[in-house]
Amino acid sequence: MRLLVIAAVPAEVRAVGLALRTPLLSLPEGEVRWFARLPKPEVGVLRTGPGPEAASRAVGEALASHDVGGVLNVGWAGGLHTGLGLGSLVVARRFLDARGGEALDADDGVLGAWVRQVTLPLGARVADLVTVPVFVAGVGDKSDLHRRLGAWACEMEGWEVARACRARGVPVAALRTVSDPADVELPSALAGGTAGGGRAGLRTALRARVVRGAFEMAGQASLVPLVRALRRLLHTLPPDVG
Repeated sequence: MRLLVIAAVPAEVRAVGLALRTPLLSLPEGEVRWFARLPKPEVGVLRTGPGPEAASRAVGEALASHDVGGVLNVGWAGGLHTGLGLGSLVVARRFLDARGGEALDADDGVLGAWVRQVTLPLGARVADLVTVPVFVAGVGDKSDLHRRLGAWACEMEGWEVARACRARGVPVAALRTVSDPADVELPSALAGGTAGGGRAGLRTALRARVVRGAFEMAGQASLVPLVRALRRLLHTLPPDVG
């Protein structure tokens, strides 16, 4: 059987490609691409698209169409605990759903043990991840999520990935890298909107571009530890994982 690595957006997929030392520049949403040049088991990569609905649909279809023995969900996360800095790695202990408060455990068998064995020496923390339906930008909102649910980081796909895996009895683990720590306020300009016209509108647009550029640079920097960890993971696959 085979291991399926799941990411949501192109930058995350490219990080997986870097770990595999194989360019992944044009993987369409919902498509699985398999790589057989690694030691068995084979490794597949799926790009779901961002958000819970896209993840639910893409993962459900992939698991129905492919022989998958294990799933590893990777990508960015927003920090909710102040102990996580930019680029901190988080291994999921549980997947929480912010919408309904439900929880699903990450795999604690061979797959989960392998992920922890490889990533904990790299500084990864094992903690709960919470899946949110929209981008969490404010420091206050991050603090509230941590206080209410105990999660250390938030993302937008993990719970739906875990739910789809649970429905088919497929083990699931997750490894996320923090793109924005808990004490970083992400301005509304990040959404890219502008208000009004004239000079005020121009200033707003320019500020949005500067903020977006800074966030994208931080996000790219946070992928470096993820690539390093994935490279070790995907090139040390034990035969009984996946």
